[in-house]
Order: sequence, then structure tokens, then C-alpha cells
Amino acid sequence: MEWYILVLVSAFVFGISEVIKKKVLAKEHTLQFTSSFHLVIFAIILVLLPKVEFYLTGFQWFMIAIKSAFLALAAFCFFRLLRHYEISEVEPLKNISPLFLLPLGFALLGERPTALNLSGILLLIAGTYIIESDHKIINLKEPFRILKEKKIVLLLVYLIFISLCAIIDRYIIKTVDIYSYYFIQSMLTAAIFMGIEFARKDGMNDLKNAFRRDWLAIITAAILVVASDILYLKAIAIPAALIVLVIPMKRLSTLVSAFIGGELFHEKGLKIKIAACLIMVAGAWMVIM
Repeated sequence: MEWYILVLVSAFVFGISEVIKKKVLAKEHTLQFTSSFHLVIFAIILVLLPKVEFYLTGFQWFMIAIKSAFLALAAFCFFRLLRHYEISEVEPLKNISPLFLLPLGFALLGERPTALNLSGILLLIAGTYIIESDHKIINLKEPFRILKEKKIVLLLVYLIFISLCAIIDRYIIKTVDIYSYYFIQSMLTAAIFMGIEFARKDGMNDLKNAFRRDWLAIITAAILVVASDILYLKAIAIPAALIVLVIPMKRLSTLVSAFIGGELFHEKGLKIKIAACLIMVAGAWMVIM
């Protein structure tokens, strides 16, 4: 199967999972959801255990551990954004990740952007401007209000570390099979969040409450994410699938989640946000051309 088909299916499945996450995060606090979510992911992928090769080199273990730590930080930051802001506003902001990924891909993997890629980045920035302008396009200063809000820090941390995660994915998947890589990564990520929960006074009670209230939604979202992640890893295991091409295509999930989520949660300004998202998707496509 072609790599772009795997990525498109991965994006669609992931977009649906984001809507479910938003629904749960409306009732649960960020750490409570993030911990329970990653615990369920690890429980699901225990079925992969017979395929897992644990006898990796020290360097491979180190890189997977670094990826897991980066992923835990990025996931926490994004879930916090998703909890406190509209899904149709937050999700399209993922599309500016190529601004971070392209220079990292060039510096660390030798992947070179073209003039068309750079044009796509300009469209991504334009779409982001429309979303952050609070629907007052003529007010050029309006988007800079984000600099005064807490979410700019969360967004930047997410974008930087999720881009680093993609670079590590592309590098490690050349020498480690996808099932071993995904299993160990998920195991370490779950261990990080479980360690945090055990350290907190009421951490385990939080997990029990989350499962009692939203067990079906958490499990459903986790299953969708596992399916999306495996499809994504299968795609980048194909030599022709450069990471600077795969990630912008995977960001098409934002169109799914922004549209479905915006309609579901009756968010304001949805038509403008969808228009901005379409501009950003066009930019993403130019990035991968």
C-alpha cells in the first residue's frame, strides 16, 4: 500500500479520536485524562507482546526513552489546550508544526524544503492568523493577543517537542521494527504518567474516577489512536515517505476534528475557522509537493 494512503487513513481516524478526547476533557482535568488515556493505550497494545523485540542496543533504548519523554510532555500540553479552548480553534494550530519540522528535518535528516514548501508554510501562517484574529481580519494587531495568554507557551512546547518526536520516529524506525518501537514507547510513556500519579496524593483515585465516569470514551479514543499510530509508523517505514511529507499530511486530521468537533460542540465562528483550516490544509499540501 502507498505511504500516503496509510497517512490519510491515519489522519481521518486520529481526527475522530480528538473529538472524543475533547468530550472527555470537558469533565476531567488534564493529568487525570492523560494518565488514564496512556494507561489504556498500553493495555491495548499488550496484544503486540509476542512481536516485541526487547534486545535493542543501549542507544536505541535511550532514543526511545527520549521520544517517550518528549511525547508525554507534548501530549500533556496539547490536552491542556484541548480542555480549555475550542476544538475548532486548537486543532488547526497543529498545522504550523512544519515551521518547526522543516528546519529540524533539514538539519538532522538532510531533508530539503523547496520553494513550493515555503509557499505552503506561508499559507499555514495565513490560516493561523485568521483563527487567532478573533474574526477581525482588518485588525492586524489582534492575533498578537495570544502572546499574552498562557496557551502560547503550551502551544510552542507542543509544537517543538512533537516535531522532535517525528524526527526520532523517522530515525529509529530504520533500525527497529514498528511493533517493538511502538510497544516500548507506549510502555515508557504510560510509566511516566503512572509515576506522576503515584507521586500525587489522590492520583490513583483520579484514575478510578476517570474510568468510572468515562471508561467507554477513553477506551474508544485509545483504540482509534493506536490504529492511527500504527498506520503512521507503517507509512514512515517506507523509504519514500520523508517525514517532512508525512507530518503535514497527517495534520489533515485537524480538518476532521475541527469540523466534526465544532458542529458537535456548537462553537462560535465555525465557518471562518473551517475556512482558515482549509487554507492551512492547502498550505500543508504545498509543503508535501
